Amino acid sequence: MTALRGGERVESGRRLAPLPAEPPALGGYQELAVDVLVVGAGEAGLRAAAAAEGRVLVVERDREPGGWLLAEQGGRERISSLVAAAEAEVRTGATFLGQFADGLCGVVGAAGLAAVRAGRIEAHPGFDEHGLAFAGNDLPGILLAAGAQRLLVRDGVPAGRKVVVASADGDGDRIAGLLRAAGSEVEVVPAGAVTAAHGEEAVEAVTVGGATLACDALLLAVGRRPARLAAVGPAAAAEA
Repeated sequence: MTALRGGERVESGRRLAPLPAEPPALGGYQELAVDVLVVGAGEAGLRAAAAAEGRVLVVERDREPGGWLLAEQGGRERISSLVAAAEAEVRTGATFLGQFADGLCGVVGAAGLAAVRAGRIEAHPGFDEHGLAFAGNDLPGILLAAGAQRLLVRDGVPAGRKVVVASADGDGDRIAGLLRAAGSEVEVVPAGAVTAAHGEEAVEAVTVGGATLACDALLLAVGRRPARLAAVGPAAAAEA
């Protein structure tokens, strides 16, 4: 995900960009030592940072802290209070690479590479959503439900005007209600009944139980699982 600052040219395409003729030059790196390194600035990570003592560094790959709270109405207020309570350095747009044999941890972000030596690691990578296997499930316009909810709540952008939600749990009803309140036409269907998606450049229809439903977005709400984190050595204290 790339934050737009103005002046960029954005277009759709189905081909990979060519590799640069010359690899980018590698700069230096920062070294720092902390008492606690918290990976993930969702609710659990921020609470762990608030409970930690000493110098605390929180790294979050998203452009802002909050995790799943960014998809919840009223979530920003909760995020602000959690960040204030943590009293830690929070680095956003930063990816935890892993902990290496010598105990150093790699973190890469906009400022470059940081080699972090931590007395303890608190790993709170959050959750990932399940996908759904059916013909054409890679068409643009097919989104995971929580991602569509975050897009709507955080950025004010509805996934589509005519939306089908394939649901296997209560999350489907939640995003459907939010989209209807935003003016979208929404139909919730059983996830197991979806057999195909159709369209040329983007999704235009979905086959559900033998019937074809026209849509410009298909959301998949079929549950979630704990996210996996890059390798962490014995210094890790928790993983959630």
